[in-house]
Amino acid sequence: HEFGHVLHHYALIEGAGRFEGAMSDDLSDFLAASITGDPAMGPGFFFSDEPLRHIDPLDHEYTWPADIGEVHYTGLIFAGAMWDLRKQLIADLGEAVAVPVANRLFIAAVRGSSNIPSSLIEVLAADDDDGDLVNGTPHECSIRSAFAAHGMRTLSGIASVPGAVVAGAAETTA
Repeated sequence: HEFGHVLHHYALIEGAGRFEGAMSDDLSDFLAASITGDPAMGPGFFFSDEPLRHIDPLDHEYTWPADIGEVHYTGLIFAGAMWDLRKQLIADLGEAVAVPVANRLFIAAVRGSSNIPSSLIEVLAADDDDGDLVNGTPHECSIRSAFAAHGMRTLSGIASVPGAVVAGAAETTA
């Protein structure tokens, strides 16, 4: 996990990504889980089998913005979305193909995201295979499904003032 913070700091694309505490904790937890293949973070921390944090709990999905709080808690949002994406890609493609794909998409989010919500766009852009996001990406449905389960979606519509979508707003899903 701690190596993930260093990775985040040094992998950022200057002028694009930004070091943000909750995002850094998100990606650090996912990195550790991806390396170990286990979404339970720090089992044994409490001198028991109970993990310190779990990015894929059985009874809850951490969502944006409902679960914003302390950075480690907020950090479960992106980590959970990436873990769900990794699981879906493994189901679709098999582990040998899926894990490198998930890791490539993860690194794109590490390098270019300025915060948790912006990670969805970074992951979609990294998945693009022809320079045209309008026609979709190879794993778009899996990406959108995993991120939507954690409250991250894209919208389309007409904005009358910055930040207020007023006409034709619709969630974009695959």
